[in-house]
Amino acid sequence: MLTKTKDKKALRDEMIEKREKRFTTLRAMASDRILYHIQQWPVFKSAKTVMAYSPIDSEVDIWPLVRYAQKKRKTVLLPVVEGREMHAVPVDESTFYRVGKF
Repeated sequence: MLTKTKDKKALRDEMIEKREKRFTTLRAMASDRILYHIQQWPVFKSAKTVMAYSPIDSEVDIWPLVRYAQKKRKTVLLPVVEGREMHAVPVDESTFYRVGKF
C-alpha cells in the first residue's frame, strides 16, 4: 500500500510531466509562428548578416531560423562571451557549439 507521501509525490510527478509535455507543444507552436513572421520581414529578407542566439530552456527555438538563414546564404552570428567581453562570431553547419555559463 502506498503512503500519502508517495501518493502525493506520484501525483506531483505526473502533473509535472503533463505540464512539461503541454509546454513543449505550446513552445513549438509559438516558435513556428514567430519564425514564420520573422522570415516575412523585409529587413530579414534583405539582410546579408543576422545575429541570433542559442536558446535555453523555455526560450523560442530559433535553430530552424538559423538553418533557414544559412540556406539563404546569410552570414549568421552568435554571441560568444570571453571573460567580460561578448563577441559576435560567424557560425555555419560545421560549427561546434559549447554551452557557456550564460
